[in-house]
Amino acid sequence: MKTILSAVLVLGFCGLAGAQGEKADPVGTWKCEYKIGDQQRTADLTIKKDGDKLAGTMSWPDQKDEKLKDVKLTDGTLTFSAVRKFMDNDIPIDYKLTFDGDKLKGKGTAEFGGQKQEFDIEGKREKKDEGVEESTAEPAKMLIGAWQLKEAKNPGSPSGIGTRLKLFTGTHWCVIQPDPNSGKIVFQHGGHYSFDGKVLSETIVFAGDSTSSLIGKTFKFDLKITSDALEQLDAEGVFTEKWERAKAPESK
Repeated sequence: MKTILSAVLVLGFCGLAGAQGEKADPVGTWKCEYKIGDQQRTADLTIKKDGDKLAGTMSWPDQKDEKLKDVKLTDGTLTFSAVRKFMDNDIPIDYKLTFDGDKLKGKGTAEFGGQKQEFDIEGKREKKDEGVEESTAEPAKMLIGAWQLKEAKNPGSPSGIGTRLKLFTGTHWCVIQPDPNSGKIVFQHGGHYSFDGKVLSETIVFAGDSTSSLIGKTFKFDLKITSDALEQLDAEGVFTEKWERAKAPESK
């Protein structure tokens, strides 16, 4: 049991800073470091506001965007838990952390098989790109990833609900529609985009035969986005759609 627990933590974890004093602000991306034995490890943690609450994710080299649970900021101390996955085992890790400006420190406690192991954690807040306001940078960052169509005024034929995927990198995008029965591609196209936090502008620079007439065209949509959902609003209503962040299929 102890061997598995140690191996999980060697792969990487970090904590988010809690707050000290009234100016406590854990929101941001934190580059964290910790040591297991004589091995130095790193991990990333992102905290954001979700309405009047805090939410976030942790990422390790072999595990990305694990959602945090029970995120609470109380009297300058921030606590939460995250689940580390290793060899088909889910191992919860509890964090209790504080920070000082752009630096954080604290402890993480993992439990597996009735055994607990505690580690010190330190980290620094990642600097924002110069000239990019937080209100713009954060939604743009949330857009990156894979999205699956949830609702659409015009879902197409065959319907893209639950099967159509839309992918965003930091600069480019593409949409892919497979046939739900055969898995063959019905259409695909994409290109480059810009997003100012409110308006998404997509320019199509490549496409398959079925949508090649769209090459060179630019479409603009109002976009509402959270960590797991985005709503695309088309002024003409043709491409008004709701998407949810695509999840990895469960292993069999």
